Amino acid sequence: MEMVNIRTMLSPARMLEQLYGSLTAMLPRLSGSADIIPKDSLLWKLKLLKSAADYANSRLHAVTAEVLVLASGKDNVLPSRDEARRLSSVLQNCKIRYFKDNGHSILLVVASMEKASELLAVENIL
Repeated sequence: MEMVNIRTMLSPARMLEQLYGSLTAMLPRLSGSADIIPKDSLLWKLKLLKSAADYANSRLHAVTAEVLVLASGKDNVLPSRDEARRLSSVLQNCKIRYFKDNGHSILLVVASMEKASELLAVENIL
């Protein structure tokens, strides 16, 4: 079952394609970064990333281990909550913990917690 982002009505695969297109379109404007990462190298890495994501997504149904997905409410980089829902629909044994006041750096916040049990005690499940 494919999910869509409610705001844009796009599937995660289509959103990735748009991101890839946007990043590719920005390359000419990033002339100063050509000294750091050549355009061909960046394009190759983006294609490799897309290929890896497609393969990983095609194998999620086979994961049988218990999975804990952390989602943030103020993630400005990725649609964290939508992605958590998508993963929970594909993974057999998935639990989601939603942190409504955290951003993209949720793992840094979790890593700085004194006790790992604090994470498991969170009851805000999507």
